Amino acid sequence: MPGRSLHDLLGPLVAPPTSLDPIAEDVQGIVRRALQRLPGSRRVRGALAGEWFGHALHPALTDVPSGAWTLACLFDACDAVGMRSLRRVGDVAIGAGLAAVPVTAAAGLVDWSVLRGEPRRMGLVHASLNTVASAGYLISLVERCVGHRGAGRLWALGAYVMLNLAAYLGGTMVFGTGTAMDEMPEQTSATPVAPPPEMPSI
Repeated sequence: MPGRSLHDLLGPLVAPPTSLDPIAEDVQGIVRRALQRLPGSRRVRGALAGEWFGHALHPALTDVPSGAWTLACLFDACDAVGMRSLRRVGDVAIGAGLAAVPVTAAAGLVDWSVLRGEPRRMGLVHASLNTVASAGYLISLVERCVGHRGAGRLWALGAYVMLNLAAYLGGTMVFGTGTAMDEMPEQTSATPVAPPPEMPSI
């Protein structure tokens, strides 16, 4: 519909009351237990939360797969119009993006493990879309390796759409719902971001 954003369309899914709450709570419990069982759990969670970085690590890490897969999309377009010399570069870009997925996802799960309400529901959808995107790129890479380049490009294109939907939701979590992260993983919580002070009129 004209004038409606993607967030408006997803509203019934992520706004209360919603059937996603019990699913999100169960998944969050699994994630928390898994994080607590890691060797050196506190240090690992602190590192993934970005304590050493002075900033949440997940948003910075997402630039690696999203940037690599954006390049792959461009190189695939070149390949599709006959510039075959760039096709291997696109394959490498997809592989580089996939290599960055585990640590990027782990950092995101640390952040998500302490959220509540709408940010938690939105984060679950965000993670699900990213999982679909990553799976699509993995299938794309396999198709390319066996010589099915056309199918590989189609899988990558579909995955890129999922990636951008996930990125939109990720941005909405920060700028739309005002989700911010404290520094310590044990104390991290969803808190409203204060609006910037008004500039004095001249």
